[in-house]
Amino acid sequence: MPGEYKVKLTVDGRSYTQTLTVKMDPRVKTSTADLRRQFDLSMLAYNGLQRSMAALEQVRSLRAQVKDLRARAQGATADALKSFDDKLIAIGGEGRPPNAGGDAGDTRPMDLTRLANTLESLLELFQGVDAGPTTQGAAASAEWQQNFTETLRRWDDLKTKDLSSLNDQLRQASLPILKTE
Repeated sequence: MPGEYKVKLTVDGRSYTQTLTVKMDPRVKTSTADLRRQFDLSMLAYNGLQRSMAALEQVRSLRAQVKDLRARAQGATADALKSFDDKLIAIGGEGRPPNAGGDAGDTRPMDLTRLANTLESLLELFQGVDAGPTTQGAAASAEWQQNFTETLRRWDDLKTKDLSSLNDQLRQASLPILKTE
């Protein structure tokens, strides 16, 4: 956004501060309000993309840990690891075939891969031009923010409930627990 900004650089313990002014390209006739809407929707998409990608990295890490443990687990513990891995695949969206018809009519719950891809597309849409967001772009953003909230809620439930329960079972089987870090 156009405005006054302070930039701070720290090198070898010394800080340097400089004020700079960002001016709008005089050829752009977009109102400040429209630029603000574009910026706000861009930041929602960007932050959602970052959180989705972080969650997807956790899914990948957990799947790798599950793969290692499945070779050592037996009986009910092996079955629980398989079940948990299936849930990770579903929420992560990895290894799932895409819906042949696209998103329209897709009744599967939203997954992190599809969510991240769509948020990336929205970010590109909003950042592609110095103009206010279209009505369709703003509506798509609102819809995908709802998908984002629901998908991350399901991911948090999986981490807090299912992972906790599985880790209890792993402890009882004297196996290492799964960690999201």
